[in-house]
Amino acid sequence: MAKSNLYPKIYRHIHDGHTNYNLSTQLKRIGRENFWIGMDDTPHNLIEEYLQQLYKRFFTKPCLGIEYWVYIPPEGNTYTGPHWDSDESIEEKIFPEWVGVVDLYNSASGLMVNDMVYGDEKPTEVFWIYQEEAKLTLFEGKYSYMELPNLETNISLYFDVWNRRPGDLVRSLPLEYEPPNFKQMILKQKIIKPTGETVPHTHTCGDKEFDYITFNEPVFKRDGAAYQVSHGC
Repeated sequence: MAKSNLYPKIYRHIHDGHTNYNLSTQLKRIGRENFWIGMDDTPHNLIEEYLQQLYKRFFTKPCLGIEYWVYIPPEGNTYTGPHWDSDESIEEKIFPEWVGVVDLYNSASGLMVNDMVYGDEKPTEVFWIYQEEAKLTLFEGKYSYMELPNLETNISLYFDVWNRRPGDLVRSLPLEYEPPNFKQMILKQKIIKPTGETVPHTHTCGDKEFDYITFNEPVFKRDGAAYQVSHGC
């Protein structure tokens, strides 16, 4: 089996507490649509300026713009199932250059990213990334992922980086805001390879023709940590 090229980039404490609070407040106001901000557009609110500045800090290649949305976990102990982000306005599967997640809360929830590209039947590497306030996770848009269940109330900022504009995306509400404050010293998170027990989770995969896939999650894990499980399905 070929070696995987997936290795998520994870950065901790990328902005201050005041920015974190303001981002959370504005995300609760904009609604549950998917929005668009071009890199040359004038931002309508804090979220859009934050994303433009974030891109300049963490990426080197130019892009056309960013699709973004607020993610609020479903109530109860519910997994979303693995899926791929794509341009949902067309039938052809066209994927973003990058997918990003900004955590705004400390919680037991998080993200599972795996190296399954569209057309694969199973991954070889699975990454379990648990939430931590002001954490940024980045991975290439060709890979699948799923959100982990959460018994608490929190929200995260999700975004896709595009070199084309997907259809049906609109601009967000204009809201007054203070500019974001990013930390000068950024901490890159180390990904741990667990040696202990794992527990299997079986999920439906809505983007594929098969119904079920099982992933192995570490049993013993630290809050806010990230783990890599090889051949974890």
